[in-house]
Amino acid sequence: MSEAQTLLDQAQRVVDAGEESLRGVWPLAAAALTRQALESYARGRLTEHGARVDEIRFGALMLATQAVMDRDQARELTQLWAQLSECLHHTELGTTLDVAVAVERARALISEV
Repeated sequence: MSEAQTLLDQAQRVVDAGEESLRGVWPLAAAALTRQALESYARGRLTEHGARVDEIRFGALMLATQAVMDRDQARELTQLWAQLSECLHHTELGTTLDVAVAVERARALISEV
């Protein structure tokens, strides 16, 4: 299992636990894990093609993924990462993204390979 899939599994567990054990913070935790999964996935895809990406910021990774991924997949990756980032940087989390849906979108994207 890849690091990205492991992170998504952790995000799903956070979503499933929800308010029962993580009062009010579960959306942030799930969003952060999902964003990390997307970053890991992008780095992995680029590494498979011989790129050295250990120290590259994610914005640069987004540009680079367009060279190694299907155009629509690269766009989905970029948009989903940006939406998760917005959720993490704004206090009104629920207004911008349904985090449970974001986890599923990320899983679909990562499993398309």
